[in-house]
Amino acid sequence: MSPDIVVLNGSPENEQGNTAFLSQYLIKGLRDSGREITEIYLYDLKPGFCKGCHNCWKTGSCVYDDEISDVIKKIIKSNLIIWATPLYFCTMTAFTKMVLERVSPIISPFIEKDSHNEDHHYRKDNPSFGLFSTCFYPDIKHFDNLCQLFKDFCLNMNVDYNFELCIPAAPYLISYKDKYEKYFESIYETGKFYGKNNFVSKDLKEKTSEKIVDENDIFKYHNKMY
Repeated sequence: MSPDIVVLNGSPENEQGNTAFLSQYLIKGLRDSGREITEIYLYDLKPGFCKGCHNCWKTGSCVYDDEISDVIKKIIKSNLIIWATPLYFCTMTAFTKMVLERVSPIISPFIEKDSHNEDHHYRKDNPSFGLFSTCFYPDIKHFDNLCQLFKDFCLNMNVDYNFELCIPAAPYLISYKDKYEKYFESIYETGKFYGKNNFVSKDLKEKTSEKIVDENDIFKYHNKMY
């Protein structure tokens, strides 16, 4: 039986990272809504990097018989894949990108033009994609490049992009978690709402994207650490 929602955690810190800590609020909300969740930590895997050979489109299977192939078999019939990654150098982590490149088997190899004369792959019964990301910086604008990359990928590959939650100032929030309980509660409520409705309300989007930490406090905290 395929999982309902798969969370692919691409942090090299695995369970000890900021991304894992904060995503647990989201995951708990999803579970409390009745959804079945499977978590996979990508840095635990031993992957082969995509060769761009498109053997998966010709034969239905990847040339690699490795742990990523096993993951793809598990997620191919799920309803939603949440790519959970910290922001590294304006984008996703290397392992997240590596696994993203290996998802070709869930995408149709055939291409057509839509009513707007844009090229897309033929639509298949693919899982939707979502993004959960964290970063040190205090402003959510730092996620713009990463979010646009996922939107472009989903558009070109004809995959629905229907979930996005980006959390700035993550290490600071966690260090002072008692002070930001209401914010963590909004992450939980986002998961619970999505689990019941398959979208996130405007109110919850605003609550999770508002700037709640002064950037000077962030810089002092960061400079003290390093």
